[in-house]
Amino acid sequence: MYSNDSSPTGETIGDRQRRIEAALRAMGEMVACGKLPKELEALSHLAPRPGSTAHVVLHHSAADDPAGVGRDIADDAGAHDWAPIPGYAARLWYQGDPARQASAHAESVHETPAPVGGAFVQGSLSRELGDLVRELDRAVRCSGKPYIVFGYFRDTWLVSAGLPWVGAKKDPTGISTRQRVLSEAIERGMVTTRKVPNPMKPGEQSTTIDLERAHPGVAEILGHTPQLPEFRPVPIRGELLSETIIRERRQR
Repeated sequence: MYSNDSSPTGETIGDRQRRIEAALRAMGEMVACGKLPKELEALSHLAPRPGSTAHVVLHHSAADDPAGVGRDIADDAGAHDWAPIPGYAARLWYQGDPARQASAHAESVHETPAPVGGAFVQGSLSRELGDLVRELDRAVRCSGKPYIVFGYFRDTWLVSAGLPWVGAKKDPTGISTRQRVLSEAIERGMVTTRKVPNPMKPGEQSTTIDLERAHPGVAEILGHTPQLPEFRPVPIRGELLSETIIRERRQR
């Protein structure tokens, strides 16, 4: 039995495995945002790439097991039953993200008609649109700002994401494809644009983009319920309808 005072009270093996998986996901985000310390760069090779998830199993390394694998530790066992010392081991493997796999194998994902900006939308979402929405969400979260510069996202962020359809940064076909998908997202109302002052070139403006998170297609891709505009009654001049009805009844 191994004691580790840094573990949360009552933590199980299953809890620790999930914490390690979450840490690997977070490391992937830090790599994408350029925030991983130089001393930990070698660990970035273990971070799951876009479209995949990491899975961890902690287990014993039995001396009488020729494969040196041993038996898995039960998920409900205490976390102190495993330690990074001889006699213990860990398995790490990667699987495709179920959400992206479903998008890749389905011909399309249909939107549910819902009011967005006063209008109703209906159509289908391509795999490329799904990838773009997820990557723009990651880019905004990494930047800490409510928007991303259009050109940077199209020609740097998307290219670094390693998606199969984005192409190389200066490849004409890749540029055309990225532009087409971005234009479609804007036309559908899933991505919004606006101009902001360019801090590098005073007096000039840059085009920026952001997600329209209330859009049903965006909400479906990111896995949350869209927030519809709050209903606010419009005041109407005159007396209350109930008073009008009562007065008319008395006059009969």
